[in-house]
Amino acid sequence: MTTTSPPLPAPLARTSALVAAVAERLLGSVETVVHELNAEVGARVPALAADRAIADDTAASNRRTVLHFLHSVAAHPDRPVAAQPLPEIQQKVTNLVRRSVDVDVVIQAYRYGQQAIWDRWMDATGAVVEDPAEVAAVLRQGSDLLFGHVNDLLALEVAEIQRQRDEIAAHGTNRRAETIRLLLDAAPVDPAAVSARFGYDARGRHTCLVLWDGRTDDAALESAASAIAARLGCRWVGLRAGAGQLWAWLAGDVARDALATAWSSLDAPPHVLVGPTLRGVEGFRTSHHVAVDVQRFAMQDAEHGALTWCDELGPVALAGADTARARAFVAEALGGLAADDATLDDLRRTLLVYFEEGESAPRAAARLFTHRNTVLQRVARAVTLVGAPLAQRRLRVFLALELAHRLGRDVLTPTS
Repeated sequence: MTTTSPPLPAPLARTSALVAAVAERLLGSVETVVHELNAEVGARVPALAADRAIADDTAASNRRTVLHFLHSVAAHPDRPVAAQPLPEIQQKVTNLVRRSVDVDVVIQAYRYGQQAIWDRWMDATGAVVEDPAEVAAVLRQGSDLLFGHVNDLLALEVAEIQRQRDEIAAHGTNRRAETIRLLLDAAPVDPAAVSARFGYDARGRHTCLVLWDGRTDDAALESAASAIAARLGCRWVGLRAGAGQLWAWLAGDVARDALATAWSSLDAPPHVLVGPTLRGVEGFRTSHHVAVDVQRFAMQDAEHGALTWCDELGPVALAGADTARARAFVAEALGGLAADDATLDDLRRTLLVYFEEGESAPRAAARLFTHRNTVLQRVARAVTLVGAPLAQRRLRVFLALELAHRLGRDVLTPTS
């Protein structure tokens, strides 16, 4: 379905040409425009920014929408821009429905996004239109086009959200998925009824896996979870958690070596974060909560290995839950080594690997593909910047380096 606002009043040809020129100017820096738009929406609507999958879908949808709008206006500045169900918008809507995001949050995001684009449209108008007498007409036509398009697009998206929710309500979706949602919401449930739907004793032990991979679809992730369970000889249940993400629970105890073997046997192993193994319906919910809380740290780590257990990242996740406090801790623990200076990246990385290899310079050198003496020199320089002997604060320095490695520049100390 495609929707459009009522036709605009016939504009002057001169005004239309200037409106098209404004759109062309914004297209010349469209990646910057989109980046600033996404940053504004993320800052203003934390409910979207807090969930990495939704934030990624929103950013992709914003980019496609801005490009569609600007190209349409540049080509036909005298016509309303059609609101179309673009693939990126459809994917975002599906994710929003699966995560039960409130429609009010969607509306807020659109309004803040509209304001961000309008601010840049006004700036571009000031740069393009030389005659002050023409500015008002150009801004008026631009606002009619932009605000009309945003209203149409918002109406289309809200209608699609409602349609999908009505479909879920009408068809009940999958009874297992329905039960999983009830468990995660801590709703009162009968363990016997849960066991009947899951096909195994829900009073037993559960291990939550979070699977994700931006290169594959949801069906591929479900196939991966099914293959892992089959290799382990256990039952499993799962719930799609957004584009490219799956929450899965394995029944019973899970041996690390066996799980690692099952994962590595996959043709294209996705990222997997393994939660703790816990008992009963409360354990089902808690294993999931722990895994999802820790997942955002795993996703922020560009070098993150594709199979990770929560207890490997748990201390970092706890310490990094509050970015401001984490930054203060890193500054106190690392001293001068905490500065947000790219020239210090090698020193931080070397000292972290040095710790991970039991303070063995030869082993650290092998991992870093460098010479043992280079490792020792970097470690000595890093310790000098820390400002205290490692023996006095080894654990604090190690944790601070892990935070900097996992969370990146957000926890480093600005240099200006």
